[in-house]
Amino acid sequence: MDGIREGNSTTRPPLLDGGNYGYWKSRMIAFLMSLDMRSWKAIISGWEHPTKKDEFGKVTRKSELKWMSEEDDATVGNSRALNTLFNVVDQNIFKLINTYKFAKAAWEILEVAYEGTSNIKMSRMQILTSHFKALKMEEDETIAEFIVRVLNIANELYTLGEKMSDSKLVRKVLRSLPSRFNIKITTIEEANDLSKMKLDELFGSLRTFELHLGDGESRRKIGLALTLVKEKLAKECKVSQNEDSLAKSMVLLTKKMMSEERRIMERQNLRRMVKESDAMSVKDEEDYSESNDEEVEMTLISITTINEEGVENLISQAPDQQATMSNESLNEAH
Repeated sequence: MDGIREGNSTTRPPLLDGGNYGYWKSRMIAFLMSLDMRSWKAIISGWEHPTKKDEFGKVTRKSELKWMSEEDDATVGNSRALNTLFNVVDQNIFKLINTYKFAKAAWEILEVAYEGTSNIKMSRMQILTSHFKALKMEEDETIAEFIVRVLNIANELYTLGEKMSDSKLVRKVLRSLPSRFNIKITTIEEANDLSKMKLDELFGSLRTFELHLGDGESRRKIGLALTLVKEKLAKECKVSQNEDSLAKSMVLLTKKMMSEERRIMERQNLRRMVKESDAMSVKDEEDYSESNDEEVEMTLISITTINEEGVENLISQAPDQQATMSNESLNEAH
């Protein structure tokens, strides 16, 4: 909650910075009048140095020592007003009026600088009038904010010389409200004479109605917020359940993958063992074949040796057999 804000000082006038002339002018008029009416009269009527006519009828300035009380009062009013103007503008604006000795002249210089000449004033009034006609209250805008916008334009027009009546402002506000105020507009138009109604009365009535609307709208927003919260919680619960289900699925999938990986590894190990076994069998067969070959070769060598020995024996025995056969033949012949 915002803290309590303080109002402006009644003894210190506002500063003119170039962009707040309408606001500054209204407050300066009130401030100068609060000093004394002599200061304000110096602004609206001006001040001239007291004069006198000599014996020849020539007008000359009167010495300060010979001023009358009324002349003293007028001079004091001019001095106070001029000093005030010098102290309520920034340094750049001060350069516009620092050479003037009369408060009225300095005031008029500021009017021309920030309000313009009569032609410029007319142009600005036309622009402000068109802005006033185009005013519409926004859907997200409060009555207080809209009334401030209306009064800002009305005050700008007032500083340019055009005063808007309460009746005109009341009708403009009623025509510019959004549709949610239709019921209240009808009630106000039926119960009041708009030509006599004041803007502050309209503001109070609309403000009260807006507060009632705000209560209903607040309750509606609270209900909507609760609904949204419930939907969000339901979605989060569903998401949580989905996440739990997904986590379980991931666990099962991981287990399946690990089981499949084990089966694949077992198959690979089995294949490797089979290959190793086959390799060992082939090697054994090769060793066996080689040993058989060696045995056959040794047998063949033995057989060959035996055959060779038999042949030699036969050869060695052949002469003896021939001799025997010859002897037998001779004996038979005898």
